[in-house]
Amino acid sequence: MTRPMQHSPLTLLTVSLSGLMLGAAMSGCAQPSALENALGETVREAQALQALPTPRPEGRSVTTDGVIAVHGVARYQQSWVNPPAPVNVLNIQAGGAAGSTQGSATLPR
Repeated sequence: MTRPMQHSPLTLLTVSLSGLMLGAAMSGCAQPSALENALGETVREAQALQALPTPRPEGRSVTTDGVIAVHGVARYQQSWVNPPAPVNVLNIQAGGAAGSTQGSATLPR
């Protein structure tokens, strides 16, 4: 006859802790809760509201002032011929002149 194998307490503790860790890892595969299902709902609602067109008043059509539109197109076309000068952010001063000799910026009065 064979003798039954006796396990040390350390082996039993190791096996039981491994089982608990496996159970905890498998609980991550469970169904999400109601709070997790609603996560991000406000962001989705805000995006949906931004995508909707604004309601127009009844009986009025959306029109653009013709003079403003003509000047806007002309200004756009001229920007290719005479582009605006680039802005150098290193030379910007708070309200003072570029050639000011004072140590502090001149504030508007």
